Amino acid sequence: MKKITKINKNANYDIIIVGAGFAGSIMAWKYINKGKKVLIIDKRDSIAGNAFDYKKNDNFIHKFGPHIFRTNDEEIWNFINKFGDWEEYKHIVYAKSSNNSLIHFPLNYESIKNIFPDSYENKIQQINLAFKNQDEIKLMEFYKKESTKDIANKLFNEVIKPYSAKAWGTPIEKLDPSTFDRVPFRKTWEKGYFNNKHQVLPKDGYTKFFEKILESENIDILLNANANSMINKESYSFDFSPNSTIIWTGPIDELANFKFGELKYRSLKIKISNKSIVQGIGGYPTLNLPHHPSVTRESNFKYLNFIEGSSDVFLTEEPGWYSKESEDFNERYYPISTNDEIKKYDLYKKYFNEQHPGKIKFIGRLAEYKYYDMEQIIKRVLNEKI
Repeated sequence: MKKITKINKNANYDIIIVGAGFAGSIMAWKYINKGKKVLIIDKRDSIAGNAFDYKKNDNFIHKFGPHIFRTNDEEIWNFINKFGDWEEYKHIVYAKSSNNSLIHFPLNYESIKNIFPDSYENKIQQINLAFKNQDEIKLMEFYKKESTKDIANKLFNEVIKPYSAKAWGTPIEKLDPSTFDRVPFRKTWEKGYFNNKHQVLPKDGYTKFFEKILESENIDILLNANANSMINKESYSFDFSPNSTIIWTGPIDELANFKFGELKYRSLKIKISNKSIVQGIGGYPTLNLPHHPSVTRESNFKYLNFIEGSSDVFLTEEPGWYSKESEDFNERYYPISTNDEIKKYDLYKKYFNEQHPGKIKFIGRLAEYKYYDMEQIIKRVLNEKI
């Protein structure tokens, strides 16, 4: 990887990739293994996309929010191990209830004990009788059985409803019911947010992991550069290297000058501090705050690292609607999967397919207007034909 500060006008790149996150970096790795010369352009001053991290108080701080890597896929597991060592890590999450007690999340038997301390054994028996052959239960399924409706109401109102409405900025009755089923109830006492075979964090941080992916003399990286203002919007090519194949991982609507309107995203206002906003509760990597007026969760990187005696470093997440003019919500995080937004995205996809066929390959969360976690985007890129 060679960082450059300006484009050589005589440069002749085989591939130009916009974005140095997972999609762009792994695509670059694939191309250099085919003997191609690659240029990566990123508007930020760092590589690694939203996985970028740095050291503070002996902790690795995930600048854009905690990233816990997990997978059951051995191909993905073998791939990430090419570029560094990984430490096993089990992520523990609790939610703070309306009466300031703690509720295990995702919801499980312990959550039932947290919410119904005097009758939890009876409640668990009701659940087991109603769902004999299921290890995981979608919350909406609780409502379909008379014997578990009261349990569903309590779980929904204490944890799911206030958190989801705040996270998505939408009245609860207008949210797609599938929103509430993303993290199902688990019939287990086992603690832990994830249940994947591999749950890990990079021993040397995500930024180092990306540096190793991009470790090649055949990769140039231009940071602090806006590719959208550099690309020729008539030919959809870069004038300094007009025959290059272009991989676009940035916003597809911005590339087309928003001709069909802006695609909506939820954003996050992130604050990093040595002090917690929650009084009297500590010792957990992440605490969901469904009843806080604005913040959805607080994480403490002291518990997301492997260094004994490291100091507290807290990160809070406050959701809001993305706007490029906003001081706090100017990063696109979560695409909005409503019919109107998907139709709008389809117009952009059709426009590039019909008006500029084969000019640009779109891949990644912003380019495809689709949420990917780390495992999913790696799989997506590894399966992409080049």
